[in-house]
Amino acid sequence: MIELSIDLKEKMESIAGKDAFIFYESEGEKDGTYAFYPSSSEELSRFSSLCYRHRVPMRPCSDETSARSDRVNVFFDRMDKVLSVDPVSRTITVQAGCTFETARRAADEAGFLFPLYMNAPEGARIGGRLATNYINAGVFRYGTPKELTLGTQLVLPDGTVKDTLENYATSESDTMKNLFVGSHGSIGFITAAVIRLHPKAAEVRRMLCLCDGLSGISKLFALSQHLGATLLTGFDVFSKSGMEEILKEVPSIQKPFEASWYVLIEFSSTVANDRLGSFLEELKKEAVQKGLIRDAVTSKYAEDAENLARMERSVQCLARCADGAYFKEAVLPVSKTVDFLERLGVQAAYAFPKASLMPLARMGEGALFLNVRFSELGNDEAALTESEKMFKLFDTLVCQAGGMCAVSQKAGGSADGKGEIADMIRALKASFDPYNLMNPT
Repeated sequence: MIELSIDLKEKMESIAGKDAFIFYESEGEKDGTYAFYPSSSEELSRFSSLCYRHRVPMRPCSDETSARSDRVNVFFDRMDKVLSVDPVSRTITVQAGCTFETARRAADEAGFLFPLYMNAPEGARIGGRLATNYINAGVFRYGTPKELTLGTQLVLPDGTVKDTLENYATSESDTMKNLFVGSHGSIGFITAAVIRLHPKAAEVRRMLCLCDGLSGISKLFALSQHLGATLLTGFDVFSKSGMEEILKEVPSIQKPFEASWYVLIEFSSTVANDRLGSFLEELKKEAVQKGLIRDAVTSKYAEDAENLARMERSVQCLARCADGAYFKEAVLPVSKTVDFLERLGVQAAYAFPKASLMPLARMGEGALFLNVRFSELGNDEAALTESEKMFKLFDTLVCQAGGMCAVSQKAGGSADGKGEIADMIRALKASFDPYNLMNPT
């Protein structure tokens, strides 16, 4: 546990009050830890400057589970406000501790959609997700987190404040944003951000494709892009076991015809567009003729449209940990997704015959989610052991495909932390944090 002198603790308490600098001696997750709760960037700046001068390690935390005893943990619970919503520039400015529920509600009240991390829980904090560059389920529709983040307010380890919330159309703002989003708190703190908003969809049409295998899915994706262009806003690929999980999650969904794989395609427009249905019908006809799919159900009729809408919402259950399952996520190059799914299926069937795999690939977004169950093993310890072996295979295949796993954040080809890229990252950290006070790289 980190040791702080009485004099230093008194100085830390004086910055924001005794209720903002707390030592948790016996409170579960924060047992034996120091925590600081700033209410503004100015308070965090003064606190960081003090820690910097006394060489006290710091750690930005989004929740209690990430606290550590070997450094002072900084929580953003008191910096949880929506600072502004600009309907002209279509932006929302939020503090790091603002929850997704609060931001989504503010955007909705202004008539917009908050597109950042569409799969994030309501109670998750925006700053924490930006710092980890968590896999974004809306990339294909709305852009990457770095593209959606326009300006930032940052506090460096020495207490320096870099604020581009109002003047974000500069090269400095763009550079700092790209460095800090995904930095894992290793070079400083994100305290606020300007996020781009999007218009709500006025018209949405969907189609569920039945596929006997994976061989035609890449061509189906290319054909969907060709016919739909910018109207294509969703392309989810999931297996038969995934469909069974969806039907178990929402029994009201009408069960489709059985298939080995399913593809849920979505076309949408921000203005009423009667041509969306005809685009999907044309896509269905051509895909069947070319043998890319066996058949498809479109939202041509009201009953089918409602059923597909429920299914689209329910697919989210595959993008998070299902009950009794083990969960992993990754990002992959779109062109490698189908090959990855094929290799994972073949190797997992051979090495883990008792495993039930429920992959979800969001093509165009590059996001891949995997739920695995070992229900036949009988006990949790054996299932945990098998899941660890399974995810080693998963990690290996992801790296071979040039992707990156969300948990380990180890990119393909550089998972050992060696090489030129790793050296560049360490040099970058040293320039911002020469005393290595923030999270290690």
